Amino acid sequence: MSRLHQFILLCLIACCLPLETVQAQAGNNKRVDARQRSIEQQQFRLAQRYIRSRDYENAVRILEPLYNRTPGNDRYYRELLKAYLQLSMLEPAEKLINLQKAKDPDNPQFKIDYGNLLYKSGDKAEALTLWNSVADEHGQRVQVFRSIAAAMINNRLFDEAIRIYRKGYDQHPQEHSLLRDLANFHTRRLEFSQGLSAYVEYIRKSPANHHYAIRQVLAFRIEGEQVTTLQTEIDKYAETYKTISEIQLLAAKFHQKHQFYQQALAIYNELENSGSNGKYLFEFGRAMQGDQQYELAIEAYQQITIRFPNSPHLLQAYIGAASCNLEMANQTRDQQFARQALDMITSVREKYPKHHQIGNLSILEGDIYREFFFDLDKAIGIYLDVAGKHRKVKKLRNTAYMKAGKSFIMRGDLGNAAKTFKKISSKEEKPDALFHLAKISYYQAEYDSVLTQINTIIQQEGLSSTIINDALEIQTLIGHREKAAEALKLYAKADWLLFQQKKPQALTQLRSALATAPPAGFRIRILLDASRLSSELDLPQEAIEFCQRILDDSDLNLYASEAIYQMALIVDTKLDDPARAFTLYDRLLQAYPDSQFANLARTRLKEIRNNHPDLIQ
Repeated sequence: MSRLHQFILLCLIACCLPLETVQAQAGNNKRVDARQRSIEQQQFRLAQRYIRSRDYENAVRILEPLYNRTPGNDRYYRELLKAYLQLSMLEPAEKLINLQKAKDPDNPQFKIDYGNLLYKSGDKAEALTLWNSVADEHGQRVQVFRSIAAAMINNRLFDEAIRIYRKGYDQHPQEHSLLRDLANFHTRRLEFSQGLSAYVEYIRKSPANHHYAIRQVLAFRIEGEQVTTLQTEIDKYAETYKTISEIQLLAAKFHQKHQFYQQALAIYNELENSGSNGKYLFEFGRAMQGDQQYELAIEAYQQITIRFPNSPHLLQAYIGAASCNLEMANQTRDQQFARQALDMITSVREKYPKHHQIGNLSILEGDIYREFFFDLDKAIGIYLDVAGKHRKVKKLRNTAYMKAGKSFIMRGDLGNAAKTFKKISSKEEKPDALFHLAKISYYQAEYDSVLTQINTIIQQEGLSSTIINDALEIQTLIGHREKAAEALKLYAKADWLLFQQKKPQALTQLRSALATAPPAGFRIRILLDASRLSSELDLPQEAIEFCQRILDDSDLNLYASEAIYQMALIVDTKLDDPARAFTLYDRLLQAYPDSQFANLARTRLKEIRNNHPDLIQ
């Protein structure tokens, strides 16, 4: 049979095949192609890992067959050329460039790549000539300047790269991103003055993108004299460009970041106008409040209340100022600050009785009476009044009920506390309310009820809930109810007393709990808590004695390192005896080098050596 007849016969057979067979074959081919592409991608990723780890030889072994199977693939080309140049395989690199260029002869990128080849071969002058000619010939394309600059940077021709960026921007003054790229380049090289100059120019030319530039400047890794130098430079820029608010904002943020707070506040005050309406001062006040710079925060908040009576931040500024006064009252135990906060709240309530933030201000008023004056009746009355007046504002109502419930516990009224927590229904507050209901049952020794409530929390919230650790901790404690019932009741009573801020009475209950000889697993918890509480009450000797009881108890050997560390902390911070503390820290490291407290002890040892070299022989 002739070849022509064979061909005709095969065609006839193919035509007679069922359509399903042809489709099945096509499907098989697609699956094979997909599998092949998946394999190639895995190989390519492996080659990239080799390149990142500088194993260029193995990268070449993978990339060459990949590129040969799909000539012109730009990703394979880029990585293979990179590997060739790193290995100084110049002939294969040149062949690869020419092969790729044949697919797209007008693409200037291949001339840029050839410049890389020339530089690697030692012909720097020829490489620079080629790159500059490409910039001249294809100057209408912004990306060309970026590609040339990248090639120069890869070859550590930094000054030349800066000139190319500048040349590109001169030819494309509307392409402000070139200034951004130049600023980023200076920053990566830790040339912070040059970087700052470029970012300032970028802000001037593209003020809409000032947030990006400010973030970059604030991320400068500088300290000491570098901060001082840049502060001086930023002040000069701020003086030169007084009318550019974005540069003024950069100066304010820089001063704030490096804790020149008064200078920052002065700039924010200048920046504020009817358009910003107190925004900058409010953000600064919140930041100062977070940094515990309460006087500065109050000053910023007061500027809002004086200058911007229609600001959307007005009531939040009043709340912030009152909160700062409360914090200062707690720090100094000076009633003057607490009274100032209350006077401020009263004044605001009279001025803006229907403002939607009044409820939050009243909550703060309740906090002041509860936390500073410990007037629980007054606080509870305020919280319940807020819950009643703002019952349609679900979040505020639930917050008021939560605070009222906790205040009832502090007052010793567990019945009303439970009733109040049961009024909380929001998904956000419900787990916390259930947890406090469980604590109330725990204080009343109703352990089955505790377990039921904890199981409800777990079912509703899962083990990822923020409250779950505390709930599981109570569940663990209840496990001691069979063998240490009396100790558990006393321990729960101590916890309740701590909630009421009655620390001396709580310590008495812990002492009584220890007197019942609870089992080791419970005993260690009571001893450690008693030691910490004694230390807080400025009873360091008793705190040390509790730690010593742990060390003397053979059943508690597993907790010896924690006992030694806690003892060392007490001697170190309460007795101010660095020599004895050094001995204890050193004892911990010698006896328990793998303890979780070893690194903490080691750090403190170094500090004692540095601060008291005369004490350590």
